Amino acid sequence: MAERLRIRFLLDSNVSNSISDCLRSHQHDVLRANDYLLPGAEDRLVVALANQLESVVVTFNRKHFRTLVHRDDPRTLQEFPNAGLLVLQLRPVQGIALLNKWLPLIELAFGIQQQDADDRRFIGELSMSGLLLR
Repeated sequence: MAERLRIRFLLDSNVSNSISDCLRSHQHDVLRANDYLLPGAEDRLVVALANQLESVVVTFNRKHFRTLVHRDDPRTLQEFPNAGLLVLQLRPVQGIALLNKWLPLIELAFGIQQQDADDRRFIGELSMSGLLLR
């Protein structure tokens, strides 16, 4: 059996411990923004931390983070080249079951992305409809 790809996730302050436990149970590195920044820190600071730690932000806050982590604006790509994003568009209780279901595809997509010229960015949104990769 192939070794699982380990992803470093940085959980936004709004992400529950159950999501953290789920990701850790799949052998991923999980960091919490609140361990590095003051509670309620601006989203830009969270993305800057993710960039520094070369990690994927996990958040329920699509509106603000999506503008900071995407491929469409060369300025943000230059500012945060090492930050990725996984937006959970569902309730935490639903998130556990869906993460367990979709994590193999997230790992695969992340691994493929690492071979690309823009190898640092993983951007995905997980909802009841499934996983949308950008």
